[in-house]
Amino acid sequence: MYEWLEATLSRLSEGVGDDPALYRLEDLDIDHFLDLAGVAAHDGGHKTNAPILSYYLGVAHGRHPELGLNELIALVAPQLYEADEESHAGGAPVSVVA
Repeated sequence: MYEWLEATLSRLSEGVGDDPALYRLEDLDIDHFLDLAGVAAHDGGHKTNAPILSYYLGVAHGRHPELGLNELIALVAPQLYEADEESHAGGAPVSVVA
């Protein structure tokens, strides 16, 4: 599933002289981004909102590296973090996208 992304990441990181490991996301982070993309497309009404919102998050993270990915996602899509104490303890996103 991620073969194309890995190849693209390799080209990007090589082109800017960075280690590809600096860009890699954990599987859980990928799931969070996919949930966020669903919210952006569904709630925003256009699937093109998802990549633009991801860009905004990237800029915010670059400017405020002290904030984690989950913190930034919670700012723009708090519905992903609605408390479900029994099955999603610890502030993990709750998928609201069908």
